[in-house]
Amino acid sequence: MQFNKVAILGAGLLGSSLALAMKRHRLAKNIMLWTRRSEIIAQLHSQHIGNSATTDIQEAVTEAQLVIFSTPIGVMPTLAKTSLPYLTPDTLVTDVGSVKTTVVEALEKIFDSHALFIGSHPMAGSDKTGFEHATEILFDNAACFVTPTQNTSPAAQQKITELWTTLGCRIKILPPDHHDQLVAAISHLPHLVASLLVNTVTSHHTADALQWVGGGFRDGTRVALGSPPMWNEILNQNRNAVLKAIQDFRHHLDQTENLLQQNQSIEKSLEEAAKARKQIMRK
Repeated sequence: MQFNKVAILGAGLLGSSLALAMKRHRLAKNIMLWTRRSEIIAQLHSQHIGNSATTDIQEAVTEAQLVIFSTPIGVMPTLAKTSLPYLTPDTLVTDVGSVKTTVVEALEKIFDSHALFIGSHPMAGSDKTGFEHATEILFDNAACFVTPTQNTSPAAQQKITELWTTLGCRIKILPPDHHDQLVAAISHLPHLVASLLVNTVTSHHTADALQWVGGGFRDGTRVALGSPPMWNEILNQNRNAVLKAIQDFRHHLDQTENLLQQNQSIEKSLEEAAKARKQIMRK
């Protein structure tokens, strides 16, 4: 698999890491990054992230065989409409957004017969942001969801699946709504809980309490370092699935609280969690 030209819209951690990973695997002759920030173009060039960079969407996507949206999810529909005149019906388009139902619905409607769109979501983020932290190995052994609908071209699904597989990802095919339910539980809720745990400590304990935490607290709350504007958007875009995940979590929390109030053992619950946690594949 090799493309003559790939346009990556968004030069943050994921977009820049994608450019590096695609160069590493020789997946494109020309990788062009689009960024709204003209001041970082020279830095992208100096770090050899992609072959070129631009703030001009027409320059970025014209003649691209593959276009990847790697911007905040709220920006994608507007950017899609802007890029539409410069695409062809054979242009393959995907995104890396962590919410799929709203994104796929919007982008499918925009691209319709004008391009071959299919949603995808590599679970390869970090608490760090920006092209400065980009790495060519970000996608090695990462989980990646591909989210076709009844409107998806089988050829597009095959090509996008092959793309992420070549980049080192483990693939799971899911409808957009099933993706959002699963990711609400395994990604969005953990971020919210980590943030609330930090807030609980800072609100109810002394000002220097966080200076005395151990590795367990640091590991369990690392994701709370993520970009607040980005996570606010994600949690609101996936609101219904996140609310269901919160209800499920509250159920287990209430059960644990009741057992402790009754001076009963919670060892069984702890054992089940430890056993299940061991099943997680190491990246």
